[in-house]
Amino acid sequence: MTDKTTILAWKLPYSQMCPHQPSSLQHRVQSAWILLFILLMSLALSGCNMLTVTPDTTSDLLPTTILSTDNAPALNELTAIEFIKVIPGERGSGTFPLVQNILWRAQAFRTAGRRFLIQLPATSPSSQFNSAQLLFQSTPNSGSQPLGMLGAGGSTTCNAASFAYSISASSITIRSVGATLVACDPLRMTIEHLYFSGLPRATSYTVEGDILTIFL
Repeated sequence: MTDKTTILAWKLPYSQMCPHQPSSLQHRVQSAWILLFILLMSLALSGCNMLTVTPDTTSDLLPTTILSTDNAPALNELTAIEFIKVIPGERGSGTFPLVQNILWRAQAFRTAGRRFLIQLPATSPSSQFNSAQLLFQSTPNSGSQPLGMLGAGGSTTCNAASFAYSISASSITIRSVGATLVACDPLRMTIEHLYFSGLPRATSYTVEGDILTIFL
Protein backbone atom coordinates (compact mmCIF):
# COMPACT_ATOMS: atom_id res chain seq x y z
CA MET A 1 0.00 0.00 0.00
CA THR A 2 1.27 3.42 -0.93
CA ASP A 3 2.02 5.70 1.96
CA LYS A 4 -0.54 8.59 2.21
CA THR A 5 2.25 11.11 2.84
CA THR A 6 3.96 10.07 -0.37
CA ILE A 7 0.75 10.47 -2.41
CA LEU A 8 0.13 13.94 -0.94
CA ALA A 9 3.66 15.03 -1.75
CA TRP A 10 3.36 13.72 -5.32
CA LYS A 11 0.15 15.69 -5.93
CA LEU A 12 1.31 19.02 -4.47
CA PRO A 13 3.15 21.52 -6.72
CA TYR A 14 6.82 22.12 -5.96
CA SER A 15 6.18 25.69 -4.80
CA GLN A 16 3.78 24.42 -2.12
CA MET A 17 6.05 21.58 -1.10
CA CYS A 18 8.98 23.98 -0.59
CA PRO A 19 7.52 27.45 0.01
CA HIS A 20 10.86 28.69 1.31
CA GLN A 21 12.52 28.19 -2.10
CA PRO A 22 12.43 31.40 -4.27
CA SER A 23 11.18 31.22 -7.84
CA SER A 24 13.38 32.02 -10.84
CA LEU A 25 11.83 35.52 -11.05
CA GLN A 26 12.69 36.17 -7.43
CA HIS A 27 16.23 34.99 -8.12
CA ARG A 28 16.58 37.49 -10.95
CA VAL A 29 15.22 40.37 -8.86
CA GLN A 30 17.54 39.54 -5.97
CA SER A 31 20.53 39.28 -8.32
CA ALA A 32 19.70 42.66 -9.87
CA TRP A 33 19.58 44.32 -6.44
CA ILE A 34 22.90 42.75 -5.48
CA LEU A 35 24.57 43.94 -8.69
CA LEU A 36 23.16 47.45 -8.21
CA PHE A 37 24.47 47.56 -4.63
CA ILE A 38 27.93 46.44 -5.78
CA LEU A 39 27.95 49.09 -8.52
CA LEU A 40 26.96 51.89 -6.12
CA MET A 41 29.60 50.85 -3.62
CA SER A 42 32.24 50.78 -6.37
CA LEU A 43 31.29 54.31 -7.46
CA ALA A 44 31.41 55.57 -3.88
CA LEU A 45 34.86 54.06 -3.28
CA SER A 46 36.24 55.45 -6.53
CA GLY A 47 35.02 58.99 -5.82
CA CYS A 48 32.15 58.74 -8.28
CA ASN A 49 34.48 59.64 -11.14
CA MET A 50 32.02 58.32 -13.69
CA LEU A 51 29.48 60.94 -12.63
CA THR A 52 31.86 63.92 -12.52
CA VAL A 53 31.38 66.64 -15.14
CA THR A 54 34.70 68.24 -16.04
CA PRO A 55 34.39 72.02 -16.62
CA ASP A 56 36.41 74.01 -19.12
CA THR A 57 39.62 74.87 -17.27
CA THR A 58 41.60 76.42 -20.12
CA SER A 59 42.51 79.53 -18.16
CA ASP A 60 43.42 77.45 -15.08
CA LEU A 61 46.00 75.53 -17.09
CA LEU A 62 47.95 78.69 -17.91
CA PRO A 63 50.48 80.09 -15.43
CA THR A 64 49.14 83.36 -14.03
CA THR A 65 51.14 86.54 -13.51
CA ILE A 66 49.98 89.90 -12.22
CA LEU A 67 50.22 92.37 -15.11
CA SER A 68 52.80 95.13 -14.80
CA THR A 69 54.45 97.62 -17.14
CA ASP A 70 57.54 95.39 -17.17
CA ASN A 71 55.88 92.10 -18.19
CA ALA A 72 52.97 93.34 -20.33
CA PRO A 73 52.57 91.30 -23.53
CA ALA A 74 52.59 92.87 -26.96
CA LEU A 75 49.22 93.46 -28.58
CA ASN A 76 49.84 90.85 -31.27
CA GLU A 77 50.55 88.24 -28.59
CA LEU A 78 47.07 88.45 -27.06
CA THR A 79 44.80 85.47 -27.65
CA ALA A 80 41.88 86.39 -25.35
CA ILE A 81 40.52 88.87 -22.83
CA GLU A 82 38.67 87.51 -19.80
CA PHE A 83 35.79 89.43 -18.21
CA ILE A 84 33.86 88.80 -15.01
CA LYS A 85 30.45 90.17 -14.04
CA VAL A 86 30.66 93.26 -11.84
CA ILE A 87 27.46 92.06 -10.17
CA PRO A 88 27.76 88.29 -9.64
CA GLY A 89 24.83 86.37 -11.10
CA GLU A 90 23.48 89.40 -13.00
CA ARG A 91 21.05 88.44 -15.76
CA GLY A 92 21.15 90.22 -19.08
CA SER A 93 18.47 90.86 -21.69
CA GLY A 94 18.14 91.19 -25.43
CA THR A 95 18.69 88.59 -28.14
CA PHE A 96 21.83 87.30 -26.39
CA PRO A 97 21.07 87.75 -22.68
CA LEU A 98 24.20 85.87 -21.58
CA VAL A 99 26.27 88.77 -22.93
CA GLN A 100 24.08 91.82 -23.51
CA ASN A 101 23.09 94.44 -20.92
CA ILE A 102 25.48 93.06 -18.32
CA LEU A 103 28.34 95.11 -16.87
CA TRP A 104 31.59 93.19 -17.39
CA ARG A 105 34.97 93.89 -15.80
CA ALA A 106 38.19 92.81 -17.53
CA GLN A 107 40.08 90.49 -15.18
CA ALA A 108 42.89 89.07 -17.32
CA PHE A 109 44.67 89.16 -20.66
CA ARG A 110 45.73 85.84 -22.18
CA THR A 111 48.56 84.87 -24.48
CA ALA A 112 49.31 81.39 -25.81
CA GLY A 113 51.42 80.58 -22.77
CA ARG A 114 50.44 82.91 -19.92
CA ARG A 115 47.56 84.64 -18.19
CA PHE A 116 48.11 88.23 -17.01
CA LEU A 117 45.86 89.17 -14.10
CA ILE A 118 44.64 92.79 -13.98
CA GLN A 119 44.93 94.28 -10.51
CA LEU A 120 44.46 98.00 -9.85
CA PRO A 121 43.50 99.87 -6.70
CA ALA A 122 40.07 101.46 -6.87
CA THR A 123 39.98 105.22 -7.33
CA SER A 124 37.87 105.44 -4.16
CA PRO A 125 36.68 102.95 -1.50
CA SER A 126 33.22 102.80 -3.06
CA SER A 127 34.34 102.77 -6.70
CA GLN A 128 33.88 99.65 -8.83
CA PHE A 129 35.80 101.17 -11.73
CA ASN A 130 39.16 99.69 -10.77
CA SER A 131 39.70 98.12 -14.16
CA ALA A 132 38.52 98.11 -17.75
CA GLN A 133 34.76 97.61 -17.99
CA LEU A 134 32.46 96.81 -20.87
CA LEU A 135 28.73 96.90 -21.59
CA PHE A 136 27.17 95.37 -24.70
CA GLN A 137 23.89 97.08 -25.41
CA SER A 138 21.07 95.30 -27.21
CA THR A 139 20.17 98.37 -29.29
CA PRO A 140 22.30 100.78 -31.35
CA ASN A 141 23.48 104.05 -29.88
CA SER A 142 21.91 106.97 -31.71
CA GLY A 143 23.78 107.40 -34.98
CA SER A 144 27.21 106.26 -33.73
CA GLN A 145 27.30 102.69 -35.05
CA PRO A 146 27.75 101.41 -38.59
CA LEU A 147 24.61 100.06 -40.19
CA GLY A 148 23.53 96.73 -38.73
CA MET A 149 25.82 96.91 -35.69
CA LEU A 150 24.93 97.44 -32.04
CA GLY A 151 26.49 99.77 -29.51
CA ALA A 152 28.93 98.93 -26.74
CA GLY A 153 30.63 101.14 -24.19
CA GLY A 154 33.98 100.61 -22.52
CA SER A 155 35.66 102.50 -19.71
CA THR A 156 38.68 102.46 -17.47
CA THR A 157 39.66 104.62 -14.53
CA CYS A 158 41.30 106.76 -17.19
CA ASN A 159 39.28 106.96 -20.41
CA ALA A 160 36.01 105.87 -21.99
CA ALA A 161 35.43 104.37 -25.42
CA SER A 162 32.51 103.47 -27.62
CA PHE A 163 32.34 100.44 -29.88
CA ALA A 164 30.09 98.94 -32.51
CA TYR A 165 29.60 95.18 -32.53
CA SER A 166 27.71 92.33 -34.16
CA ILE A 167 27.17 89.02 -32.41
CA SER A 168 25.90 85.50 -33.07
CA ALA A 169 25.69 82.39 -30.91
CA SER A 170 29.48 82.03 -30.79
CA SER A 171 31.12 84.74 -32.91
CA ILE A 172 31.54 88.45 -32.28
CA THR A 173 32.94 91.37 -34.27
CA ILE A 174 33.87 94.64 -32.56
CA ARG A 175 34.82 97.98 -34.11
CA SER A 176 36.24 100.98 -32.31
CA VAL A 177 34.14 104.12 -32.75
CA GLY A 178 35.88 106.64 -30.51
CA ALA A 179 37.58 107.24 -27.17
CA THR A 180 38.64 110.03 -24.86
CA LEU A 181 42.35 110.84 -24.64
CA VAL A 182 43.33 111.49 -21.03
CA ALA A 183 46.86 110.65 -19.89
CA CYS A 184 47.17 108.45 -16.80
CA ASP A 185 49.82 106.49 -14.93
CA PRO A 186 51.87 103.97 -16.98
CA LEU A 187 50.10 100.84 -15.70
CA ARG A 188 46.62 102.15 -16.48
CA MET A 189 47.76 103.30 -19.90
CA THR A 190 49.22 99.82 -20.56
CA ILE A 191 45.94 98.13 -19.60
CA GLU A 192 43.96 100.61 -21.65
CA HIS A 193 46.09 100.06 -24.74
CA LEU A 194 45.69 96.26 -24.60
CA TYR A 195 41.98 96.60 -23.81
CA PHE A 196 40.86 99.24 -26.30
CA SER A 197 43.15 97.96 -29.08
CA GLY A 198 42.54 94.27 -28.36
CA LEU A 199 38.73 94.29 -28.54
CA PRO A 200 38.60 95.20 -32.29
CA ARG A 201 40.53 91.96 -32.92
CA ALA A 202 37.71 89.84 -31.42
CA THR A 203 36.52 86.80 -33.36
CA SER A 204 34.55 84.59 -30.94
CA TYR A 205 33.48 84.28 -27.32
CA THR A 206 32.32 81.88 -24.62
CA VAL A 207 30.27 82.43 -21.47
CA GLU A 208 30.67 80.13 -18.47
CA GLY A 209 28.78 81.27 -15.40
CA ASP A 210 29.98 84.76 -14.55
CA ILE A 211 32.97 84.61 -16.93
CA LEU A 212 32.97 86.01 -20.47
CA THR A 213 36.02 85.17 -22.59
CA ILE A 214 36.50 87.07 -25.84
CA PHE A 215 38.95 85.34 -28.16
CA LEU A 216 41.15 87.41 -30.47
